Amino acid sequence: MKFIFKIDCDNAAFQDVERLDNEGALLTEIGRILRQAAEQVEGGYLARQVLDINGNTVGEYALQP
Repeated sequence: MKFIFKIDCDNAAFQDVERLDNEGALLTEIGRILRQAAEQVEGGYLARQVLDINGNTVGEYALQP
């Protein structure tokens, strides 16, 4: 069994934070997405799309056999 998680950081929410001088903001957004997904998994969702701070789909996760 595998748990697959993918985040595409090319989305608009990541554009301003990709500069090296603002790496902390990029990591903050990734952390926020991971925390949100963790809550969803704990709530019983084993496959779902994940959203950026703007509400856009930026990835997905799924439990696979």
